[in-house]
Amino acid sequence: MDIRCRKPCLPCILRILVGCVFILSAISKYVSIDAFDLYLYEHHLFGYNLTGILSRLLIGVECVLGIFLIAGIRIRETFWLTILMLAGFTLYLLLQPLLFNLSEDDCHCFGNWIHFSRWQSVGKNVVLCLLLLPARPKGNRHKKWHRWAAPLIVCVSILSFMFINPPDFIYRKLFGETGKVDTELYYTTLKNKGIGEDFRNGRKLICFYSTGCGHCRNAATKMDLMMRFHHWQNDDIHCIFWQSDRSEADIASFFEKNNLTPLPHSTLPVDTFLQIVNGKMPTILFSDNGKVVRSINHIQMDEKEMDRFLNGN
Repeated sequence: MDIRCRKPCLPCILRILVGCVFILSAISKYVSIDAFDLYLYEHHLFGYNLTGILSRLLIGVECVLGIFLIAGIRIRETFWLTILMLAGFTLYLLLQPLLFNLSEDDCHCFGNWIHFSRWQSVGKNVVLCLLLLPARPKGNRHKKWHRWAAPLIVCVSILSFMFINPPDFIYRKLFGETGKVDTELYYTTLKNKGIGEDFRNGRKLICFYSTGCGHCRNAATKMDLMMRFHHWQNDDIHCIFWQSDRSEADIASFFEKNNLTPLPHSTLPVDTFLQIVNGKMPTILFSDNGKVVRSINHIQMDEKEMDRFLNGN
């Protein structure tokens, strides 16, 4: 393999170093794939389902380039593809404030492991390009094993990233649906608390969240983005949290820390809350004039279905 040069040389070491950075970047994004999906979805270029596919393809390509750089596979093509990818990311970062209304505090280039601001990420890309330049190949020699190794690595990498932690819509197809609720207890609880009438005015999405639940934070962030993109009204969504001594403070912090639009909300006793959702959070109910017609979890969130429901289609 070309990973070992016949003589120790700086270009070889630099090439391997850049390859390791690419693999680290791919793995760190994949470990926090939900956050990376939301970051890409926030650009509002594609629907959430397509965003889930594109995020994993991007991670797969990044990983493949890293492996190819380390192993010296088809190094000429790999070198130029790597330079092109870094240049493309850098151009995107430079134009980002002009094209998108996004936070510049974190570009998610290393997922949630390492936080780089927009300008730090630009600097990182420039440094990687400079490190790679001395490793520019002078020839285009291919070893025989490259012919089968290259397509095998590409296929295994892309498919692994696509199906180990698949996009939500693929997960739904593979594993079916969950999100069953005790609707009778739900109706009774709303009536006893005297808030049942609040839910009988039109169609609403009722979101059962816990302020300390990571999946709830992701679901709430996704819901917030969908509200913005599809122009849903605040009163189209109603959140239900479980009660605690610090309920209101925790709920306010939940919205503020996750940069969410504050929404109408209620609280229920912990045991009642958990019985209604069978201990599964987050759970989202489709409420049509107070009647629950469907219940889903965070994986089943389909923006087209939810938009059709709220618009009466």
